[in-house]
Amino acid sequence: MIRIQAQLFKSSVLLSSLFLLQSCYTYKPTAVDQIQVGKQYQIKVSDGRVIANKCLAITKDSVTFKARNTRLDFLKSDIQQVKRKRNSPITYIAGAAIPAAIIIGIVTNKEESIYEQTRPR
Repeated sequence: MIRIQAQLFKSSVLLSSLFLLQSCYTYKPTAVDQIQVGKQYQIKVSDGRVIANKCLAITKDSVTFKARNTRLDFLKSDIQQVKRKRNSPITYIAGAAIPAAIIIGIVTNKEESIYEQTRPR
């Protein structure tokens, strides 16, 4: 019984850590005309580069992004794809709920296993 609980504990820790290591945000497809200053975006440019960072400025024909402490200007016509970075509330909630459930499960299983070990036969 104790071995099963140990294996269950190890697998639950592994699964929860894999879940918690995934990102807390998602990318939502957006039009080039909907880019806003100060928001986080991932853009794909016609030369194949993918930039994921904050929009600094917008003009009639170009958009300026910050990437690696450098300002990069792109023509709107050169931007092939735009995705807006958005926080994922589901990941935040699950990130708090899963560790709490694991701790409750460990405490509950630990009390039962101690009882089983000390129970007279």
